[in-house]
Amino acid sequence: MQLSLGTVLPSLWERAALQTLFLFCAILLILAQYLHGRRHHLRYLPSPPSLPILRNIFQMDFKNPQITIQKLAREYGNIFCMHVGSLTFMMVSGLPLIKEVLVNQNQVFIDRPQMPIHFHVFKTFDMVDSTS
Repeated sequence: MQLSLGTVLPSLWERAALQTLFLFCAILLILAQYLHGRRHHLRYLPSPPSLPILRNIFQMDFKNPQITIQKLAREYGNIFCMHVGSLTFMMVSGLPLIKEVLVNQNQVFIDRPQMPIHFHVFKTFDMVDSTS
């Protein structure tokens, strides 16, 4: 007895439970995110290993971020990347490199993306320029 693909797929679809289909879709999305991250990772600076989708959010200590960045800088160098969700952050540590980025190369780094949380946080402290 020979089965064709046209008869096998509908019969599998009818027998599969909804939970199985959701699990399969979740695994497929996580795998796609991982492969997408691996492809982009080859072009980026070194970064700590991350979880799919959430990435490095659990590695940051938001009460003392400077301590976390110092530990990561010792391990990955003074310039490294952190990934939080779909955003990528380039971390620069060390006074000579910070001066190079902010003073000597300021035109390269001036066009950073604006994030809504930035406006919310700094507006509460009245630090946002009203013209922007």
